[in-house]
Amino acid sequence: MHDRWEKTSAKAKIPLGREFLNNGRNKDARKVLQKCLDADSEMPEAHILMGRLEVKEGRIAKAQGHFETALQSDDTSDEAYYWLGVITERQEEYQNAADLYAKAYEIQPDEIKYIRSCAGMYVALGEDDRAMELLTSANSRLASSFELKVVTADLAQRMGDTIRAIDLYREALMIEPRDTDVIAALGYCYIEEKEWQSASQIFEQLLDDSNGASRQAYLNLLAMCSVNSGNYGKAVKYYDELSVERRDDPVVWLKMGQAALGAKAANRAIECADRALRMKPGYAEAYALKGCALYVKKRYEESIRVFKNIRRDKSLGALAWMMTGRCYEKLSIFEKAEKAYDMARELNPDSKLLSSIGDSGDSLPWQ
Repeated sequence: MHDRWEKTSAKAKIPLGREFLNNGRNKDARKVLQKCLDADSEMPEAHILMGRLEVKEGRIAKAQGHFETALQSDDTSDEAYYWLGVITERQEEYQNAADLYAKAYEIQPDEIKYIRSCAGMYVALGEDDRAMELLTSANSRLASSFELKVVTADLAQRMGDTIRAIDLYREALMIEPRDTDVIAALGYCYIEEKEWQSASQIFEQLLDDSNGASRQAYLNLLAMCSVNSGNYGKAVKYYDELSVERRDDPVVWLKMGQAALGAKAANRAIECADRALRMKPGYAEAYALKGCALYVKKRYEESIRVFKNIRRDKSLGALAWMMTGRCYEKLSIFEKAEKAYDMARELNPDSKLLSSIGDSGDSLPWQ
């Protein structure tokens, strides 16, 4: 009778031990759980909680012993299988971890952490399709689970199914509309699909509440989306804001100048190129920008002098010679123009742009 009373009393203390453990009161949790085990050495709930405590404090071998003991008393303990899976995963034994997580999932198929962990191991084993099959099945049962939709969307994006990822992220945001990580993930999906306007709307939303490095990242993304959607004026605005925080970054000034030239603001493009060159002398891309802007301003002789700086550049030499040829053409110096075009073709014989010389008119290389 006394033993029965002790066991019953010990079991009643399990919730207290769990509360101490969840609140980080490890010493108090250990005292309570040890008393439970002293009263009933086979109590599975106490072994699981003690195992979790040992994992938390880094005593993995002891933790494993507790979980295995719990399973000897109750082979339907989903928590014990799960935590053994956690230990095995940390040891990078992914197949064993997947099997243990699968057992936990079979016992309790609606537990999100079991679904997520099991799918994660399938991914680690290179079985993406199997992971997606598991997640799709779980989503059909747990349609209101925010976490499950996000995990499935992440995997869909990994597998290259961006359209499905977009749908799932949007469904997730209907449940948790202010989750910034998911909002950002949706924005990157739109970029992947080249849906620049949709991506801009997403990152505008994030920009309002951002600061520091994240704000700079969003400004950069918004500028990129604006350029790709042909809204160069808006891109200039974003790069201008970015330059306030990164005023000594020549790349920002280069990109602002490129956007300005796209917006037909050639004078500003020249100013941006000059500023980038002061920060980074010899900056080939900045010379290219300035040379193109001078061409637009019909300052052909100056443009030729600028392009002379990058004629030997591996990536921009062909462009420099081509634009030099255009300038000579505009100056009616046709012999030099043809020689410049020949040099451009020699440097880049496969260029579609160079093969269309004569048909390109006044358009610039990126137009």
